Amino acid sequence: MKKIIIFTLVLFIFSCGKGSDVVRQQTTKTNISNDPYTIAMQHASAFENSGFTSEKDYNEALSGLENVVSKDKTNADAWFNMGRILFYKKEMSKAKDALNKAITQRGNFVEAYSLLTKIYVFEGNLNGAISIAEQASEVVTDNNVLMNNLAILYIKSDNRDAAKKIVEKIIKKNTKFAPAYVTLGNIYYLNGKYEMARFIYLKAVDEEDESGEVYTNLGIIAEKLDDSTSAHGLLKKAIEKSTLNPYVHNNMGEYYLSAGDYESALKEFNEALRVNPRMVEALVNSAIAYTHVKLFNEAEENYKKALVNDPSFPETYFNYGVFLSDHREQNEEALSLFNKFILLKGKEISDKHRVYRYIEQVNQKNKEKGASKGAEQ
Repeated sequence: MKKIIIFTLVLFIFSCGKGSDVVRQQTTKTNISNDPYTIAMQHASAFENSGFTSEKDYNEALSGLENVVSKDKTNADAWFNMGRILFYKKEMSKAKDALNKAITQRGNFVEAYSLLTKIYVFEGNLNGAISIAEQASEVVTDNNVLMNNLAILYIKSDNRDAAKKIVEKIIKKNTKFAPAYVTLGNIYYLNGKYEMARFIYLKAVDEEDESGEVYTNLGIIAEKLDDSTSAHGLLKKAIEKSTLNPYVHNNMGEYYLSAGDYESALKEFNEALRVNPRMVEALVNSAIAYTHVKLFNEAEENYKKALVNDPSFPETYFNYGVFLSDHREQNEEALSLFNKFILLKGKEISDKHRVYRYIEQVNQKNKEKGASKGAEQ
C-alpha cells in the first residue's frame, strides 16, 4: 500500500478559555464561577484533556450547554461548543444540528463552518462537505481558512486546477499563511512533480509550520526521490511533532514495512490504531505485517475489522483475498474479494494490475484441485 499524503482541513476551534471570555463579557452581575456556560466549558475542557474518555465530564458538559441554549437559543458559542463535544463523541448527526444552529445565529462563524465541513468529510460525504465549504466561502469572503479548506476538498474531488487557483490566490494575498503552501505542495505531489512539492513544503516550514503533517509529507517525498535516510528522519520528526496523528504513525509503519522490519512496522500501526481504532489503512497494513510474522489469526481479525469499519476501502479486499488464497486455501472467497476490489477500483486499475495475476493463480489452483478429485474417482 502507498503512503498517505496528509490533507488537513484547517480548524480554528474555540478554546474553552475563549468561551469563558465570552461569558465574562456578557455576565457582569453574576459570580463567574457559578455561571452555567463557564461550568459547562470547564467540563468540556476536562473531557478533552481525558482523551475524550471521561463520560462524566462529557455528560456534564453536554447537559450544561443544553441548559444554556434552552434559555438562550441565540447563543452561537454554546451551540458551537455543543457541536464540538458531540463531534469528539462521534455523535455526528447531533453535532451537525448544533453547528447549523450556531451558523444560523452567527452567519460568519468560521469555526462552525470549518468543523461542519470536517464532519461531512469524516462521514465520507464529499459532496456535502464541498457544498458547505462553498457556502462558507460565499458568506465569509476572502477568509484564508475557508478558502484553503475548499481547495483541499476540490483536490479530494480530483479538481486540482480549481484547487491550485484558490491556494495561489491565498499565497499572493498572504505569503505567511503556511497551510496554503502545504495544500499547494500536495497538488504538485499528486501531479508527480516531487521536487516542486518538496520546495513548496519547505516554504511551509519557513513560515513556521512545524506540524507532523508537513514533515510526514516531506518524508514521503524523500522516499519518492530515493533518499531513504532523509525519509526516515523526516517521518520520525513527524511523529515527534504530532504524536496523536494516526497518519504519521501509519506512514512510518509503511516505511518499516517496505524495509522488512515487521516488528517496528507493527509497533507504528498499532500506535495509529490506539489513536484511531477504526483507521482502515492501519488495520490493513497491520494485517499485512502480522502475516509476515506468521500471526495469521491476528491478521485475519484485522482484515475483518477493516471490512466492518469501511466496506468501501478497496485495498482491504485485495490484500484479504491474497491472504485467504495463500494462507487459508479459501479460493472461492478470495475470488469474491478480488472481484469486489476490481469493482471498487473501476478505471483506476489497468489489466496489468496484480489482482488479475492472482485471479489466474486461484483459477489454476481450482482447476488442479478439480483434476485431482477427478483422478481419485
